Amino acid sequence: MLIYNMNMIEQKIEDIVIELIDKRKEINESIELGSLNLSSFEFIQMIVAIEEKFDIEFEMEDLVEDRFKTVGDLKNRVYQLIENRSNSME
Repeated sequence: MLIYNMNMIEQKIEDIVIELIDKRKEINESIELGSLNLSSFEFIQMIVAIEEKFDIEFEMEDLVEDRFKTVGDLKNRVYQLIENRSNSME
């Protein structure tokens, strides 16, 4: 099982977002997801890519576009889901 730290999670999420928006924009945890102008479809693509990358599942309440204001909010939720998964395996 892979162990992720916050920096690794942030970098992988940034990579997914950059690939999705198909342009080299400065992406960091303070970037507001709304400023990326993601369509609903692109938002779901991003969520699915993150779920696959980290072997997690977002809760239904996480799938509302305004749930995550920034990349940092998304990173924190991913970290929380990874922690929950790890704790349930112990």
